[in-house]
Amino acid sequence: MLMNLTRLRAMKWVDIVVKYYEEYRYKITWGDQDLINVVFHFYPEKLYIYPCEWNFRADHCRYKNACPGAYKRIYMLHGNRQLFHKKDQKGVEGFIAIYETLEKHAQGDDLTRTVLEPLRQVLPGYKTDNFCTEMVNAMLASVEDTVTSMA
Repeated sequence: MLMNLTRLRAMKWVDIVVKYYEEYRYKITWGDQDLINVVFHFYPEKLYIYPCEWNFRADHCRYKNACPGAYKRIYMLHGNRQLFHKKDQKGVEGFIAIYETLEKHAQGDDLTRTVLEPLRQVLPGYKTDNFCTEMVNAMLASVEDTVTSMA
């Protein structure tokens, strides 16, 4: 979640959260996430929902193609529910490969050598029985665009 702290301070975020915490404290399950949802329920004009290709989750391709815009580019992978850390998950190996490649990259290293080339070798090999296979090309294209623009 991206949050503009300047705007949150201007709207008196802490006061609002405390108010709704006191009102809903016995009705919430997920703590801070529920409180954030309650606040934005009452202040929807303060929330910007990113298109799914800017917050791409494995759920968007595991069961159906829930993010048609992602066929062209995926700009940010969301590693919810420990996606990047559970090695036994099937059908999302491409997500894990990207995370592990980026984790090995050190600030200042050549992005082509340490990120792009390894992903070009490993990503095309992933085949799944879900829609995530189709997203591998979009993931790789996004990394290629980013690395090229930074060179």
